Amino acid sequence: MKRIIKYFALSCIAIGAVSCNDVFDDLAVNPQQPSMDSYFTTPEAVNEAVMTCYGYVQTQRSFGASASKTMIIRSDEASSNSDYGKPGMYGSSLNSSYYTIMQPFGLLYSTASQATYVIENIDKVEFFDQELKKAYLGEAYFWRAFANFYLLTNYRNVSLIEHAPAGMEDYVRPVTAPELVWDAIASDLELAKKNLPNKGYWKGENLGRVTAGAAAALRGKAYLFRSGIEPLYGTDTRTFYSEAAAEFDQIIKGDFGSYSLVEYSHNFDVAHENNNESVLELQFLGDVENANFNPGSATSGLAFDTRGIMLPGTGVGYEGVVHDWLYNAFANSIDKDGYTDIRMFST
Repeated sequence: MKRIIKYFALSCIAIGAVSCNDVFDDLAVNPQQPSMDSYFTTPEAVNEAVMTCYGYVQTQRSFGASASKTMIIRSDEASSNSDYGKPGMYGSSLNSSYYTIMQPFGLLYSTASQATYVIENIDKVEFFDQELKKAYLGEAYFWRAFANFYLLTNYRNVSLIEHAPAGMEDYVRPVTAPELVWDAIASDLELAKKNLPNKGYWKGENLGRVTAGAAAALRGKAYLFRSGIEPLYGTDTRTFYSEAAAEFDQIIKGDFGSYSLVEYSHNFDVAHENNNESVLELQFLGDVENANFNPGSATSGLAFDTRGIMLPGTGVGYEGVVHDWLYNAFANSIDKDGYTDIRMFST
């Protein structure tokens, strides 16, 4: 082997006109792997790029398991008995590389980066259906805002992706001031509202994709969170309760389609998914066995980890152990006919 390497090096020097770098540059190009620019040329490719944002959010190491537990089971109502929910509570073994902290962090940044690429390049693609083009663009603005919202409210130190990464220097950025991140979230969601379709546009296999109503709802939620967080922990003392109310009022008035309350239990069963009360639902697959988390495997994407919704004592790694005070509140809630409130059983 040493002899072969020596002869190869001597031959490269002797050739002169053809450098070793040229040889290795040619070998480094995989002709079977097209560049993003060559792929991103049709409306179908734009759709697939947008759907990838959904995938980053809904994979099990994001909101399918890790992020949903880290970011949700962290309250006075419940505790977690598994490693998924540990970042929401104190634990001496926690550090920045703990997997349920690190993996959602990376996947949400991937979401923001992918959405930014769509935003910057969609005008290069010819669309015959301009409404569909607007819908795809609105989805990209929504998912970038969604990613930044959950990054900011859970990790605090956020570095905004303001343009699609083009080189190594784009991956090392300073932390952005929180008020600028809030402003970026509000701006992206306003653009999402202007471009996204109203409720009823998405049908069939596209049912559940985001709408203008979802953008308004997240914008209102962001204003509420900003008003509760920054005056206490930041330097920005402003509140945005009126702005939040205006967003929610648009939904209530039906500006983005008709929404209404449904029977309480319908929000917790499979038969009534995407019902008339639903503003945004993540579309998890219910028929996929949770056997592997590895990206690219058949069982790694878009399936909600069922271990996270088992009742206490029914399996390893169960989640969401409700606190006694909440259980007692439900148990003591009697309806007009003298029965235990049905909401207890649905919840």
